[in-house]
Amino acid sequence: MTGTGGNLTRTASFTLTVTVIAPFRLSLSTSQISLSPGQQTEFTATVTSTSGNLPSGNVFLSLSDLSANSGLELYQVGTQTVTPTAVSQEFSLTADPDAQPLQNFTVDVTAALGTDTSLSSVQLSVTNTFSSATTLPRSTFVPAGADVTRAVYDPARKLVFASVDLLNEVLVCSSTDGTLVATIPVDRPSGIDGAPTARNWQPEIRAGWFQ
Repeated sequence: MTGTGGNLTRTASFTLTVTVIAPFRLSLSTSQISLSPGQQTEFTATVTSTSGNLPSGNVFLSLSDLSANSGLELYQVGTQTVTPTAVSQEFSLTADPDAQPLQNFTVDVTAALGTDTSLSSVQLSVTNTFSSATTLPRSTFVPAGADVTRAVYDPARKLVFASVDLLNEVLVCSSTDGTLVATIPVDRPSGIDGAPTARNWQPEIRAGWFQ
C-alpha cells in the first residue's frame, strides 16, 4: 500500500488472509427468548448445506457459557435429526424458580464439521413477573416480648394460646384480626395443649420447667 502527499511517498505492507467460507450455515429457530422464573422453552439449531449435500463427518454443536449464578439451565434434548443436506438439534432452556433477572444476554451456538465452523446467537432475558407493592403490607403478628415456648389453636373460637415462660404468662390472640385478646398470668408456663371437653375446647397449661 502506497500513500502520497506532496513530494512525500510512503509504502507499507500487510498480509491479507482469505478464509474459505464454510459449506454450511447454522441457523436458530429464534433469535430472542424471554422467560419468567419457573418457565421452560425449547429452540432448534439447524445446520444446512449451502451447496448440495453436507460434507461427510459428524456435526458438533457447542454453547457459550451462561451468566454465572443466573439460575438458567441450557442443554441438548434427544439426538440429532440427520438428512443428507441438514442436521438439526433441539435445545431446552429452563429458568429455575429463583432465576435472576437478565436482559438480552447473548449465548453463542457454534456448529463444527471438520475444520469448518458456523456461528449463530440467541438473546436470553429473564423477567420477574411479580408486581411491585403499591402500599406496604401491614403485619398481623402480635409481639410476645420474649420467646414463645408453646402455642395451640382453638378452632371453635379462632384463638391462639401461646405460653411465654420468661414472662410468666399465656397470651391469647385472635387469629382473625391478629389482636391480643387477653393475657393470663401463669407461673412459668412451660407448655400448652388443647383438650376438647364434652361441650367445648379448653386449653391445658403446663406450669414449671418443661421436660
